[in-house]
Amino acid sequence: VATTHLGSENVNFQMEQYVYKRRADGVNIINLGKTWEKLVLAARAIVAIENASDVFVISSRPIGQRAVLKFAKYTDTTDIAGRF
Repeated sequence: VATTHLGSENVNFQMEQYVYKRRADGVNIINLGKTWEKLVLAARAIVAIENASDVFVISSRPIGQRAVLKFAKYTDTTDIAGRF
């Protein structure tokens, strides 16, 4: 079973709006509805740009680099994976 909706025990003030609730063990559960809304908004913004190579997809952390490379490959955007 995927557990992508589970966050960490720590939440900063900017992420509080995306937390659905906190489990008894202290792990925060992410509100997937709000996450989906933001994904759709980001997709609309990217589609509105005429030249896809003007969009930069960035991840300096190793856990996100593979996703950045794949996203850039399939959308013809510019990737920056690793330190910059």
